[in-house]
Amino acid sequence: MGADIHGIVEVKKNGVWKVNRVKIFPNPCKDELYLEMLDLDITGKFHFEIFNNIGIKLNEEEFRLSKENRIFGFDTEQMICKPCYLRITDNKNTQTLKFLKH
Repeated sequence: MGADIHGIVEVKKNGVWKVNRVKIFPNPCKDELYLEMLDLDITGKFHFEIFNNIGIKLNEEEFRLSKENRIFGFDTEQMICKPCYLRITDNKNTQTLKFLKH
């Protein structure tokens, strides 16, 4: 696997901002990209979008994050982008992480 990127997603929970560590791998990716939410106390529905470097949306999915379900996979085989961007959104907050595609 290539180098990992650790991002930070800030999630407001009970009126308090919580810093959530995120790992995307492999980076650069070829056919699949995985995202792992590292903080176990963050749960709920998250919306994920992948964009190319000029802002065209290439993929969009929603996942329910639970204590048991922490890793999500995205099919990137047909994507053409260098670099690519993964946008993570919950009810009120958005964070964007950059990754590379072979």
